[in-house]
Amino acid sequence: MEAYKKELRSRIVIGRLFALMVIAVGIYDTFFADGVVEDHITSFQKGMLTGIAFVAIFYVIRSQATLKDEQKLRLGYYKEYDERARLIQSKAGLPMILYTSAIMIIVGSLIARSYPSAFIALVAAGVGQMLVAGLTKAVLSRRM
Repeated sequence: MEAYKKELRSRIVIGRLFALMVIAVGIYDTFFADGVVEDHITSFQKGMLTGIAFVAIFYVIRSQATLKDEQKLRLGYYKEYDERARLIQSKAGLPMILYTSAIMIIVGSLIARSYPSAFIALVAAGVGQMLVAGLTKAVLSRRM
C-alpha cells in the first residue's frame, strides 16, 4: 500500500509539472510571442495541449482526494492491481495502442506545417486507434 501511495504522489508531481508547463507556454504565447502565424494547425496544437493539461489536472485532483481518504486509497489500490482489468487491457492492446496513437498525433502536429496531408492522416489514424482500443475494452469488459 505504501508503494501505491508513493506512486500516487509521483503522479501528482508529474501532473502538476505538466500543467505548469502548459500554463507557462500559454502565457508566453499570449504575451511575448510576436509575429506567430495563427492558423488551424497552431490552434489544434494549443487545444491539444490544453486538453491534456485539463486531464492531468483532473487526475491530480482525484489522486489527492484518494490520498486523503483511506477507503478511496484501498479501492484505488484494488482497482489498480485488479487481475481481471489487467487481462482485459492486455487483450485490448492497452496501454501500448494509446502510447503509439499519442505519438502519431504528436508527430502529426509537429510536421503539420511541412506536410499538411500527413498531419491529417496521422491525427485521423491516431484518433481511430484510440477509439478502436476503447471500444474493444468496453466490449471485453462486458463479456468477461
